[in-house]
Amino acid sequence: MKESVYSKDGMKQIIDSGWKEFDKQTNCIFAGQVWANTQFSMCVRPWKETECNGFTNPEGHLMEFDMDYFNNYHIPERIRQLLTDKKRERSVILYMFSTTDRSGRRNPFCWVVTGYDYKLIDYCVVCGYGQRYDKRHKAAQEAISYITE
Repeated sequence: MKESVYSKDGMKQIIDSGWKEFDKQTNCIFAGQVWANTQFSMCVRPWKETECNGFTNPEGHLMEFDMDYFNNYHIPERIRQLLTDKKRERSVILYMFSTTDRSGRRNPFCWVVTGYDYKLIDYCVVCGYGQRYDKRHKAAQEAISYITE
């Protein structure tokens, strides 16, 4: 994992991905479960995991609960299939990297899945028509360098 460097006051992680909008909005990038300016990440349990806090749930319930926040955004189909694969036996960490527009709407541009060992499993950079894929891809690579081994 890339070592973090912070501003003089220690309040902001310095990011230099080449995409000014992302770099300016990012206050931190960390591995694991995080809710930050440009990152939201959570563990996603496997389909077959049913036990939580002494209660037994139907298969798929905990996985769907873990994915609930992300469902407010369009999870790329390849990433969704990886997460909902009924043969997956281990929990993973799903990361959504985004920028926020002037209206306050979060715009995801990168989805990353790692194992609990922080090894990269898959990622997907998304880009609407006319948006600069190269800047988004560089920002994704920068973010991935902070969250994977």
